[in-house]
Amino acid sequence: MHKMVVAVIERELLEKITSEMRKERVHFSYSEVRGSGKEVHLYHEDIVDRLKIEVIAAEQDVEKVKRIIMESAPRGIPGAGIIIVYDIDEFIDLSEAK
Repeated sequence: MHKMVVAVIERELLEKITSEMRKERVHFSYSEVRGSGKEVHLYHEDIVDRLKIEVIAAEQDVEKVKRIIMESAPRGIPGAGIIIVYDIDEFIDLSEAK
């Protein structure tokens, strides 16, 4: 069974996290996202830039992916980021599909 791990992080953490994922041979994608969260804002209507990392991982690799992200990101600070783990109902690898 596969799961999807999604992390929304500060842009400055990208290189550290993706470097560790490459070392562990974790495949990932990332994209720029914008939103509003728990950060301390100078202006009430601030929209902050973040990056969203997405990893489709075998169930036994999910803890490794979460560990990489959590060890690279600050914790206990408003706006530090989030990690979400989703169940995947179906996974088809087109490079292996016939």
